Amino acid sequence: MIPANRNEREAASSLSVREMAATLAHEVKNPLSLVRACINLLELDDEQGSHQKSYDLIKRELDKINSLVTDMVDLTLVSPEYSAVDAGALLGSLAAPFVQAHPEIAFNLAIPDAELFITGNPSKLKLVLNNLIKNAIDAVEAAEPAAGKNIAVSLTADGGAAVFTIRDNGVGLPGVTFDTLTEPRFTTKRGGSGLGLYASRVIVSQHGGKLCIINRPGGGCIVTVMIPMSST
Repeated sequence: MIPANRNEREAASSLSVREMAATLAHEVKNPLSLVRACINLLELDDEQGSHQKSYDLIKRELDKINSLVTDMVDLTLVSPEYSAVDAGALLGSLAAPFVQAHPEIAFNLAIPDAELFITGNPSKLKLVLNNLIKNAIDAVEAAEPAAGKNIAVSLTADGGAAVFTIRDNGVGLPGVTFDTLTEPRFTTKRGGSGLGLYASRVIVSQHGGKLCIINRPGGGCIVTVMIPMSST
């Protein structure tokens, strides 16, 4: 039997790590924003563009650091607050801004009229779906498919679970296993942190669900997130 005081120490330690991560993010992101602003000013002064390649390189590296810090903070954020979540409303509110921001991509959004409730943390679930939709966008942007850039996002009910599915006709998956694909620091994207899919897998597991990623026949990939439905 684990002593209560040990549980309390572990909880306090976990909270301390999260607080340090949030503080680190704040302390790092502020100077990053300042450096980027200075680079933008230098670009304006460089009318001949003689140092443009250097400016672009610096900005890419700054974006890489910013992305890494954000992913690390997202990964350490653990909230005990779970509630009944309307899966359709959650997906609709999250997908709409992507549709507006990327008119070059044909989005097909299918959400059932009937309400599907799951028990979970809305912020964490949004983080997962946000990561997965962003990955799909990156994939079709990189592939430039002849048939046009297409992403289908849907929500269905299957055997007591709410199933979020994202299909794209992008570059597809590298020849690695699912475990490798979702390992920390593994990435196929230039400047990627390698924490997005790992964080998504951890969060889905915390919700008692399952994450699946497979190649799509004809190109692209299919990502499914299954979360048990609540009785609400």
